Amino acid sequence: MIIICNHKPDNNSLNISTLSIELYGQSRWAVYNAVKRHVNSTITSFNLAYYDDKQLVAFIETHGSTLKTEQVSINNLPQSAQNQVNQYNAYKNALEYAEKMHGNQTYSSLKLPYFYHLRQTDKVIDQFYDEIPTGKVFTLKTAALLHDIIEDTSVTHQEIKDNFGNDVADAVMKVTKIDEEHTPEYEANYYAEISKNPHAVIVKVADKAANTKQTVKEYSQWHADRIIKGHKAFQDFTYDKIVAPKLKRYLDGLVYKLEQNRGR
Repeated sequence: MIIICNHKPDNNSLNISTLSIELYGQSRWAVYNAVKRHVNSTITSFNLAYYDDKQLVAFIETHGSTLKTEQVSINNLPQSAQNQVNQYNAYKNALEYAEKMHGNQTYSSLKLPYFYHLRQTDKVIDQFYDEIPTGKVFTLKTAALLHDIIEDTSVTHQEIKDNFGNDVADAVMKVTKIDEEHTPEYEANYYAEISKNPHAVIVKVADKAANTKQTVKEYSQWHADRIIKGHKAFQDFTYDKIVAPKLKRYLDGLVYKLEQNRGR
């Protein structure tokens, strides 16, 4: 069974229905197509998470449509699924919060809005949703959106904790760099701290993947050298702390592309 939660931004309503179809282990694209057949209009946003072992919940956004299947009350959902609804709502709040707090900050030599990088990090988590611990996809997507907020704004760990909970706040704190030092000793200590929190490790892998992908796009020798130089140490300190082979291979593949470009 899959639970479909249809969020309508125009009136901020959430309509919920269920489908009795087996989608465990299917690709994100296959699940999207299965859900799409039961929605009356274009899906503008699509997020997936496991709320129990092998049980999926899909959060979609549409405008002015209704689900073709019979609606159910949130109170009739399993508690674990209700928790996902709450985490999704927190994630939606984090989207606005992160964009507001980072304000006019920019990212990359293209001077993109900094929020672009935060969304790219968030999308890496989304891409590998099936490797994220059950019930934690939106926790980590929220942490991905906020991963630079302590480092680059006036927001504190306590404020994140108050607004988004302990799991998000602790993961964000672990990936926060206290200063801009880039010595091997500092990096080793930084990675050692991250390795103590598996959620922080996943967020940092996603962050590195987003940064590396951008560096592949707009090649910078300085950025490429820095990424390649630090990758082995990052692997050694963190990779054995998470079970996410596809996510790790994705980052490794991006770093390999940089190495190939550097040799040209």
